[in-house]
Amino acid sequence: MDENGQVYDSGVMVAGEDVVYSLERAKDPDAVPLNQVYSMYENLDTIEVFTDLSALESTMTADGRSVREVLEAEGQTIGSLVATRDEVDNAAGNYQVIRLTTSIPYPQILNALTFHGAGIVDSEWVEAMNASVDVANYDATTDSLYGDSVTTMEGDGYANHLSLSGSYVLTSMNDYQMNFTANPYIRMNDTARNPITTIVDRFMSDTESALSALRSGEVDMPYSIPSTRYETVEEDPNLGLNMFPGMRVYMLAFNMHGNSEVSESLDLRKAVASCIKYDDINAVLSGNTNEAYSFLSSCLDCGNSLSYEDGATQQYLEAYFASQEAAA
Repeated sequence: MDENGQVYDSGVMVAGEDVVYSLERAKDPDAVPLNQVYSMYENLDTIEVFTDLSALESTMTADGRSVREVLEAEGQTIGSLVATRDEVDNAAGNYQVIRLTTSIPYPQILNALTFHGAGIVDSEWVEAMNASVDVANYDATTDSLYGDSVTTMEGDGYANHLSLSGSYVLTSMNDYQMNFTANPYIRMNDTARNPITTIVDRFMSDTESALSALRSGEVDMPYSIPSTRYETVEEDPNLGLNMFPGMRVYMLAFNMHGNSEVSESLDLRKAVASCIKYDDINAVLSGNTNEAYSFLSSCLDCGNSLSYEDGATQQYLEAYFASQEAAA
């Protein structure tokens, strides 16, 4: 955005270098002050622009297709893989491909890469914006880094210089809402692009309040409503309900610090797991839940399922105490 708050085309195309820069930045706890999400990406071992086309042909997916076949499934033919942004030519089939490897087997990275913390930024623009700031000694009262919310907050500190390639651009925000405008430079040859020109995102953490705002016409769509209130929407002739598997997962966390009896005993861990009865949890939430397979339940059905068996918890506890007595 320019100094007048208008969206303009910088002419810079998103490139592989930006992807590498953005993910390296996401995994670095010191890249920005108070980086709260670096742990989601710290298992990324290598992030690189990959130029070996033969490896894409020899590496097979679980369904028997080569990686190249998967990448070309949408109709784009890969003529060659190039290393730099200046060599990219979509019309000629010259593309960049990014390869990620993890330090340990870590399929959860698939979920993390869909999170906003892995958003791709313009590396050169961000570096230019941050050049005058000593990140190690950052002072929020005087310094301003790229992406600081103060730069998009209405008022004296407003200086929105976001650079992005998404469908909607954050123009401003206040204590109550965020304001977005459609990016006029996305799919410019598509006459049906961005039929919604502006979006206002209201801050409503309470889902009951969000539902009330929907019914009164204050908002057009809440992302979620209470699990026990689906019937309220279904019975209202002016409303519609769209249901799909979501990201929200109810989790019971224990043994977070290790070095405990639970961490050392398989019987104790099984005792905890086996006392969870999904049917009871689902009933409390009016049957509007899906059983969680794992932390990846929202993006990967890995087939795991906790089967409740009455009395199993007692059996595991007895096995644990028996092992303790035997070791005494």
